Amino acid sequence: MGSGKKNNLILLMMAVWLVILGSFAFWYEMNTRQEERSLAMSTAKTLFQQNLVSHQWIALHGWVYVPVTIETPPNPYLPEHLRGLTTDKGITLTRISHVCMTRQMAEMIGKIVGGIQFHITSLKPIRPENKATEWEERWLKSFEKGVKEQGESFDDGATTWFRYMAPLVDEPACLKCHIQQGYKGGDIRGGLSVSRPYPAPSRLKFLVHS
Repeated sequence: MGSGKKNNLILLMMAVWLVILGSFAFWYEMNTRQEERSLAMSTAKTLFQQNLVSHQWIALHGWVYVPVTIETPPNPYLPEHLRGLTTDKGITLTRISHVCMTRQMAEMIGKIVGGIQFHITSLKPIRPENKATEWEERWLKSFEKGVKEQGESFDDGATTWFRYMAPLVDEPACLKCHIQQGYKGGDIRGGLSVSRPYPAPSRLKFLVHS
């Protein structure tokens, strides 16, 4: 075999080897991203479900009463005659709805598990602080068209985040406060979003919905 043919063979083998290495690296990267997608979605869904359980428990009972505190004053968005009561021992209690309890528990989880942010929101919120952001509004509208959940990653310049939202459906207990807004049983009343930071800013780039 001449030296020219030998050199060509070596170059060909090197090229084949580089293609194999490149294919392996591409497969590894795609597999890693798929695992990250699954982990991000499953973690966010678990956090959502934890809050949904408390939401549904309160909805099942209609409401609960707790002592009035600085952190839990009477709800100004309820009719005055429904805001609370005073016990025969003179203790003033305020009514906690399933929405208020969900919001408070979400805020507590966010403080305990650093960085996690929850937001209960709606296209027609009663409480101004529950107004939807641009992306929450877009996803809420998609729920009304039949989408079951949404999730995506994004960078804020310093941190990569994954955010997730699924809808909250009107139940009979919800209509006690929301029927005046035109809702009926089974309607998409709003959603609960979950946002949490991820430590790999260049790796988590995806959008998922179902």
